[in-house]
Amino acid sequence: MKVFLAGLLVVWLAACSPVKVQTDVKSTVNLSDMKTFDWLDTKAAPGTDARVNNPELADLVRTATEKNLLKKGF
Repeated sequence: MKVFLAGLLVVWLAACSPVKVQTDVKSTVNLSDMKTFDWLDTKAAPGTDARVNNPELADLVRTATEKNLLKKGF
């Protein structure tokens, strides 16, 4: 039982490892007039981190983003 709990603790701690997120925002740009959006199609993978570079996750994020942007009139 102790081995199982130790293994569970290791997995739990590994799941808490940080994911590096970067943003690039220009506060001087006015985006309020823009009412359309599109996706950039790339053939290159964005990285090697399986937590981020995951086709199922990409589809989930894309679908949720499109749904919310369309709801807002974009």
